[in-house]
Amino acid sequence: RIDASARGAALGSSSVADESEDFVFYNPACLTNLERKKVSLMHISLYADINYESGIVFYPYKKFNFSFDFNYLHTSAPRTIIDLTQPYEFEKIGKYKFEDRLIGFGISPRKGIWGVKLKYIDERIEEEKAKGTAFDLGILIREEKFLFGISLLNIGPPVEYIKKKEELPRTISVGGKFL
Repeated sequence: RIDASARGAALGSSSVADESEDFVFYNPACLTNLERKKVSLMHISLYADINYESGIVFYPYKKFNFSFDFNYLHTSAPRTIIDLTQPYEFEKIGKYKFEDRLIGFGISPRKGIWGVKLKYIDERIEEEKAKGTAFDLGILIREEKFLFGISLLNIGPPVEYIKKKEELPRTISVGGKFL
């Protein structure tokens, strides 16, 4: 998993119980306390010419808070053939290409306890493609000196990839935080 928040990554993806809207990727109920418009963008260059971009726009409107986000993981690394008899020699034969895209839309009542996020998923490896939809649910409850969160991510039908149906990686997270 590649985290879409620097703080979330530093906390080991355990940000299910936090009131910062940056954690909407971990719990869609984190939108409940949004007070102002905000835009967050991130880029990471990984090994093997792999790049990851993400962005999110937060928008409070009347009685609800909204988010629109995207994640884009991709590469077009050189494709090579290695001659096993000459291990230090190789031949470039083109580019290897994969892309993962996710577009999400979240909603939560202002000062509420729940949030939901709808997601469209598009994956490609060379000429093979898979598309699907899913949603995330979250609850965030604030007590006097304690914050409790629970989220269920990637609820949706299987995605067909190369004539085989694959389940989305469902995740349930529970956490708490003393204030």
